[in-house]
Amino acid sequence: MNRLFLALLTMLLATGLVSAQDKKTKKVPPEIAVIKRFLGTWDVTVTNRPTSGEDKTYKAVSRTWDDVGKTVRFEDEQPNGRPPLQMSLRHDADVGNFPMALDAGERSFQIIGSWSNKTTTMEFVGTLPNGSEISLSHRFYSKDKAIVSATVKDTEGNVAGKLEF
Repeated sequence: MNRLFLALLTMLLATGLVSAQDKKTKKVPPEIAVIKRFLGTWDVTVTNRPTSGEDKTYKAVSRTWDDVGKTVRFEDEQPNGRPPLQMSLRHDADVGNFPMALDAGERSFQIIGSWSNKTTTMEFVGTLPNGSEISLSHRFYSKDKAIVSATVKDTEGNVAGKLEF
């Protein structure tokens, strides 16, 4: 009887340890946890404030995982009947940053993001197809609140426009 009790106790402990190890191995890598913050449908209105001309607004539509769960896909409406802006954000483990590809037809480009745990902010920088520079700050204040601001500078370093959302 004691042997049977010891055998059952050993089996229970072993399955408990395996179960605990399974939970440890399923922990989300910190880089994926960072881009996971972008997921969901955000109630966002983007305001484009060019230095000349009128402000334009459009809606951010959705943020979803790709089919392997390592890239976030973005789709935003565009003003003036243009096709939606499609973007993808992932983590590049080789260099430790977060590239975001923006597909806007002939105006496609990539910006590079870096994450700050201290400020819960993703800072992006990049060059637009026309040579202008863009810097964008996406700060998360909570699970469902973020503020984004971007500045575009022309090839001579003058502010050409700002985005706020």
